[in-house]
Amino acid sequence: MKKIPVWGWAILILVVIGGVIGGKTYMDNQAFQKEMIKVAHSDEAKRIYEDDLKDIDPNALTEKGVIRSYKIDTDKIEHNPMGGITVVLVINDDATLTEIVGLDKDNGKLEYSNGGTSAELYDLTKNVKR
Repeated sequence: MKKIPVWGWAILILVVIGGVIGGKTYMDNQAFQKEMIKVAHSDEAKRIYEDDLKDIDPNALTEKGVIRSYKIDTDKIEHNPMGGITVVLVINDDATLTEIVGLDKDNGKLEYSNGGTSAELYDLTKNVKR
């Protein structure tokens, strides 16, 4: 049986250490993503979304409203580099009608931090009486 040289052992140790660190990082990111999804689907967050949608359309989520429904796009929930979470809402089951909502936790309370409306949603709601 051949003897493994010292540099071979060094490479093997580095590969194992890299695998352990990479695996831990991946698992930490998965746990962080699950926590963001949990926050994005919380009742507190849903109140924020609905208030935001009612700012765009006072009759949102009613029969009279242009905005009838919304859905959280779970695949697009992201950590905002400035802090907080960015959530994309799909309006009326139409992927072109989106509202982006930034959530941040200040003093233990979830709050709206920023957002944006897709051009298509803006066009649909620009004539809504506010």
